[in-house]
Amino acid sequence: MLRGASYKTLGSGIGLSQAKQYMEQLNGKLSLETKLKKGTTIILTFPVV
Repeated sequence: MLRGASYKTLGSGIGLSQAKQYMEQLNGKLSLETKLKKGTTIILTFPVV
C-alpha cells in the first residue's frame, strides 16, 4: 500500500468523479474511508477476469 503525504493544494475535485465513472465502466467500485485526523483511504475494487 502506498502512503501519501499531506497535500495543501487546491483543486476542482473533478478527478475523483472521473475515476468513479471509469471504475463503473470497468464494473469495478471506488469507495472512500475517512478517519478524523488520520486521513482518507481510497479503495479501488476491480472484478476478477
